[in-house]
Amino acid sequence: MLKKGIRFRVLNLFVNPLVMFVKMYFIKKGFLDGLSGFILALSYSSLYTLMKYIKLWELENK
Repeated sequence: MLKKGIRFRVLNLFVNPLVMFVKMYFIKKGFLDGLSGFILALSYSSLYTLMKYIKLWELENK
């Protein structure tokens, strides 16, 4: 993301993980899988997106 010129914004820490959760859990119908769908949407999508932007912040402030 840094090479592509994407900059860190504090708003990205809140908005992008939430958008990914909604996308995976509701739009892609993860709720049909019950608890496992919730956990997958939360961990693999939301937390990954959050960590990605934290790493971008870290690289920019190195």
